[in-house]
Amino acid sequence: MVLHADSSRTVPSRSTRRSLKFEIFQYNRIELATMNEHVENRNGVYYIPGTRISLDSIVYAFRRGSSPESIREDFDGLSLPHVYGAIAYYLDNQVHVDAYLAARKEQWKELERQGAPPNAELMARVENARGQAIPNSSQ
Repeated sequence: MVLHADSSRTVPSRSTRRSLKFEIFQYNRIELATMNEHVENRNGVYYIPGTRISLDSIVYAFRRGSSPESIREDFDGLSLPHVYGAIAYYLDNQVHVDAYLAARKEQWKELERQGAPPNAELMARVENARGQAIPNSSQ
């Protein structure tokens, strides 16, 4: 690993990046490092047990420099032990979690490229609701 200019991040070496690219495509076939009481797999997505909060959300907040306390405040249903446990899990399995996150980002980009058009019935209901929510200016 190479230290980034701001010294708070590391940039993977070229060989590590090649290895990560392989892991990105393979992550669905392998389980992230041993699951524990802080992280669980639900249909290929990693969550904090007993919540609807993904490991992704906590890791991204942690990477942005948020403190565990502020992360806990940002997500209803999280306790401080949940946050510390998820961060510890991330730090213990950083290469694997980073590969998982990169693969999830690629999946999201692919879904955006495919971009299914909105459901016509749903759009009609949205327009109807908008029409009812806008006060009539002629009154």
